[in-house]
Amino acid sequence: MNQHDSNEVSIEDDTISLAFGQLPAAQGKGRSKKWERLAAQLKARPGEWACIGPRNTSTVWCIKHGRLVAFKPAGSFEAVSRNTRGGVADCWVRYVGGAE
Repeated sequence: MNQHDSNEVSIEDDTISLAFGQLPAAQGKGRSKKWERLAAQLKARPGEWACIGPRNTSTVWCIKHGRLVAFKPAGSFEAVSRNTRGGVADCWVRYVGGAE
């Protein structure tokens, strides 16, 4: 665990906590394989919506715009967010085709 030098900064009636310290190592290994497997399953059932569970809106945007490699080219997948479980937003995705 990293030791942090903590400070608070006030900006226009808003207090923000800052924690200075060593930047942790990236933890992204294996994530692209997860998305590749998910995209392959969606491609096997084109046009069919699948819920991939709760995700933030940036994930929905990245899928729709092909920003995640597994969902390229842009526009070959549709993604939407739906509040279906007491305010929890689930991400729904489907493969609609595109130039491979």
